[in-house]
Amino acid sequence: MSRTKTISKTVGIDGCKGGWMVAVLVGSGLHIEKHDTIDAVISAYPTAEKYLIDIPVGLADSREESVYRPDQAARRILKRKASSIFPAPFRSVSRAAEVSEAWDISRKLNARTSYMTMGIRDAVNNVDLSFKITRYGRTFCAKVTPRSVLPF
Repeated sequence: MSRTKTISKTVGIDGCKGGWMVAVLVGSGLHIEKHDTIDAVISAYPTAEKYLIDIPVGLADSREESVYRPDQAARRILKRKASSIFPAPFRSVSRAAEVSEAWDISRKLNARTSYMTMGIRDAVNNVDLSFKITRYGRTFCAKVTPRSVLPF
């Protein structure tokens, strides 16, 4: 009777022009790839044990929830370098159909959304939708930056 060896996979993900750059550790090997969508990344690595992504994850629906976000924890850890982590949008800002609507929602929530955040709003929304489906299963996703790794 032969046993199939389970290979541990960690998938590192970062946004790039026109998609997502992916670095995959499989055993001791490193593979670098580009995918068009975050769903394509998840489809390419459905058995990954960890997805580490440099984009806001686990969006808050309210100001009360935002206190527990990974970016808030990173700011507390980084102290003087805290400004290097820009604020994540509220989920309602991310879900807005148009940028003008997103700005209106942000102002109403006093969310202090930055231009940089608005620039990646669609990518943030796609990641939130994709991992919202899988995060309660076996999939683990963490927000990573060059300075930190924070689970949500």
